[in-house]
Amino acid sequence: MSLDIPTSITIVQNINILDISWNIPYSDIYTYDVSFNGTVYESQSTSIQFQLQSYNEQRIQVRSKFQGEQSEYSSV
Repeated sequence: MSLDIPTSITIVQNINILDISWNIPYSDIYTYDVSFNGTVYESQSTSIQFQLQSYNEQRIQVRSKFQGEQSEYSSV
């Protein structure tokens, strides 16, 4: 089974909060890994929020997971 890579990733920054959301077909069956500056966080939905500690450039990637399978990371 080949999982879809998350697409249409949207990043919105409001002062020190970063809102990240994405689209993917069949989103009700996946969980997601979000790599934020090299640390991986799991999300049960197609969005996640981070509080920024600095205003430096941030590195963000998202991949889908389902039953032990995982997609490649998105390119953001």
